[in-house]
Amino acid sequence: MLGSLGSGLTGKVAAARLLYAMGRDEVLPRRPFGYLDPVRNNPTYNILLIGVCTLAGALCLDLEHAGELLNFGAFLSFIGVNLAALRQSYMHRHTAGRAQIIREMGISALGLLFSLGMWLSLPVLAKVVGGAWFWRGSPTAAGAHVAFASPLDRSISQVSEFHPRIIRPTGQ
Repeated sequence: MLGSLGSGLTGKVAAARLLYAMGRDEVLPRRPFGYLDPVRNNPTYNILLIGVCTLAGALCLDLEHAGELLNFGAFLSFIGVNLAALRQSYMHRHTAGRAQIIREMGISALGLLFSLGMWLSLPVLAKVVGGAWFWRGSPTAAGAHVAFASPLDRSISQVSEFHPRIIRPTGQ
């Protein structure tokens, strides 16, 4: 019980810090999300927002439905990670040996298939609610990506000078 409480509090503080970083970088509105308490150096407004959202979720969802929604997002993320790993292996096929490429792509493909199978086995309600949440957030994420495209491209090209396996953005 105590471990669950500690884990939950840690997750909430991590989410509040993530919102703070997004506010600081102006991905979210700076005034409410980028605020730090001057005495405690904590993102107070974000902690309160996460607490209100958690309370609303606890009052509206039972544990089973909350877990299904969590799994929707987790498996969707795992699918994305495995797709990115497949793409990365394909992009570096000319710099690695044939056995290494087959191994990397095979592991990524197995992970993709497993995650996809688990995601497809979720209940319909979890897919509908999770899908609505995903599609609502997609324009916001796309807008943030467009707004920060040039600084991100610069940071990737700076890192790629030190790490040869990172692909440089086109046009640089």
